[in-house]
Amino acid sequence: MKNHSARRPLSAMAKPLNLSALAMTISMSFSSFAATYSVVELPTEELGVNVFAQTLDEQGNPGVVVQDHYNPPLDFSLINFDSQTLQDNLTDIDAARAGNPNFDDYNYLVAVARSGSRENNVFVQQIALYQSYLIDGQAAQRVIGFDEERDETNGFTFGPDVYINDAISPSLYVGTSEGVFDKLNYTNADDTQITFVLPEFERRGFIDLNGNIVALTPAEAALGGISEANGVNSNRHVVGHQTIAISNQFQVLIDDCNDETVRGDQPLEACYRNIARNNALATTNFRQAVKWEVDSSGQIINQESFAYPFDFVRDPNDSIERIYYSNARAINDAGTIVGESSFADSNGDIQRFLTAAVFADGQTTPFLNEIGQTPSSAYAVNDSNMVTGFYSREVNGTVRTKFYLYDLDAQQATFPDDFFPGSASLGRDINNHNIIVGEGEIESANVQNRRRHGFIYYADTNEFIDLNDAIGCEAPYTIVSAQAINDDNVILANALVNRQARNVRGELVTDDDGQAVMVDKIIPVLLEPLADGEFIDCDAQDNVIPERKGASSSLWALLTLGLLAFRRRK
Repeated sequence: MKNHSARRPLSAMAKPLNLSALAMTISMSFSSFAATYSVVELPTEELGVNVFAQTLDEQGNPGVVVQDHYNPPLDFSLINFDSQTLQDNLTDIDAARAGNPNFDDYNYLVAVARSGSRENNVFVQQIALYQSYLIDGQAAQRVIGFDEERDETNGFTFGPDVYINDAISPSLYVGTSEGVFDKLNYTNADDTQITFVLPEFERRGFIDLNGNIVALTPAEAALGGISEANGVNSNRHVVGHQTIAISNQFQVLIDDCNDETVRGDQPLEACYRNIARNNALATTNFRQAVKWEVDSSGQIINQESFAYPFDFVRDPNDSIERIYYSNARAINDAGTIVGESSFADSNGDIQRFLTAAVFADGQTTPFLNEIGQTPSSAYAVNDSNMVTGFYSREVNGTVRTKFYLYDLDAQQATFPDDFFPGSASLGRDINNHNIIVGEGEIESANVQNRRRHGFIYYADTNEFIDLNDAIGCEAPYTIVSAQAINDDNVILANALVNRQARNVRGELVTDDDGQAVMVDKIIPVLLEPLADGEFIDCDAQDNVIPERKGASSSLWALLTLGLLAFRRRK
């Protein structure tokens, strides 16, 4: 294999990307001598604390996920201004009570609501951790999901977490969203009225057709059930997973809520929320991969669930059932569907981990499951039925994920080298030129959160290249992951940068001396192919992969635990 090789991108296949006006007026574009890709920043700087790349359509329109959206609306009707804690911390309680807090008080009240949201506090306003946007030309178009407008927030609530997962165009995309949060007034045994803040449901997939949001309700909708929409093709076939059955142990939790003597002094809906939010709804019930077919008017005309690849037999007397799971992650235009599933080994024993799988005709067929008997998954499939994702293998006594290329038609796997033998890597996407993008660890130190770089792999020539070598050694970015690549070879990636901090309203922050306060953060960028550039190995001189900007351990933890969770969420 040739690593960090000097070669030009497949520019003959690349069409011009219509983002020149965007680069000039809103975002920043950077290219340097010897680069083969230029970096185009997206108009996301004023959206939130960190913004993550998520999906890219064939027209080059990116979908992104925003962490901690700036300037969230407050519902002042939910704030207890008689609280001694609030009175001790607010600087102008009368203005805040009137709905016109000064900056310090607004900052404090948002922090209280966000803290309560993270802790699943059902008595405070819920402010989402994640929102999504689709970048259409020069505009960042918010993905609404199941959020709704309310008078108390003077518009949308920004309460439900909303993820965009895949897009064909700005008028056809899919994602997953919480239900909108609403108030439920309850009078307890002491004749005290308490207001609960509860969602309509926990997590539900959707398809957005020209602004018409179609809910993808799960087959088993007890307590709302769970569904996710992960992928879509041009035929409006949507794939993901859904709840198909309630486990015996989850039914016991429901029965306890339904029993007033067990439930205690709380409304039934709050009890349901507690057992659902404590992950019981997602992890204590049976979920299966599914395909929804939607017509041009937004009607679901067919739904197909894919059976587990073993006999699914249940014992009604089993108080703690073993839970099985499968998930469709991607679908190509020919209808080939891939993902991961629970499976049984050659002896018929059902394993505790998941394996990469293909779904067709109501059935699930594992692949890679005999290679080391370790976890694997399929993240993407192109129109030639070439698949990428990750498999796992033991390296020096530690299990590491590795990216792969799998030919479904030939049933043949290729396991390319990546950054080094002990690096954990995964393939995020593959285009119709058999080019894979993803990320991998680039440091060998035995630390919890090892630094990562994005990569590009040319399957036809077996070339693996660090994307930081592709953008030029002096570029003020560290490409930490590559999320998607389209057939113009345009890449949507995440970059680590050092920028001036912004406050909760999105305003630039300075210190007492008027100097800019700088922080590390993640931003999404487009990497555009350059016709006349060359790859340069930036670490050729000292044989060490450099880091252009130092990142705190907490930010690398975010990349490992937050960023990667978007596609691996179970």
